[in-house]
Amino acid sequence: MQNKINGLVNVGIVVKVLPDDNKGSRHQRFILKLPSGQAVLIAHNIDLAPKINVINIGDTIEFYGEYEWNAKGGWLKRTPAVCIKMLTDKGVTMKTMTCKQLGGACDLEFQANTFEEMSELSKQHGMKMHQEQDAAHLQAMQQMGELMQSPDELKKWFDSKRQEFDSLPDS
Repeated sequence: MQNKINGLVNVGIVVKVLPDDNKGSRHQRFILKLPSGQAVLIAHNIDLAPKINVINIGDTIEFYGEYEWNAKGGWLKRTPAVCIKMLTDKGVTMKTMTCKQLGGACDLEFQANTFEEMSELSKQHGMKMHQEQDAAHLQAMQQMGELMQSPDELKKWFDSKRQEFDSLPDS
């Protein structure tokens, strides 16, 4: 039997809401039961994506990510971002942009509800890439630094990215 599936998309019913895991990267955790009867632990990284504000037993959730089996059924983790959508009226809808779309150097996807959240996710990723001294990202940061020399050009750039975000479909 496989130990991993990348890009798994499925729907499940919340059967248990667990306390958030606040050690290291913070994760909202809950267990879903799939139509097959299999249980899946969702570890939703709330440092990278908004927390689902209201989640109850019986809610239906659509999800996407990298699935790893274990003795208890398995768990879903972020690759590069777990997409979770409540299929009820209290749900979270998100938009997706890549690092490249936001002036960066890679295809890492960010998901957010607002442009401000999207900008913050991009900033956090940029800081990580700077710490790792990633050459492609350092070059992209240098180009952004040059853009920052002109407040008018920087505002135009941000306005165009906000328009691009606003025009994206909810996922």
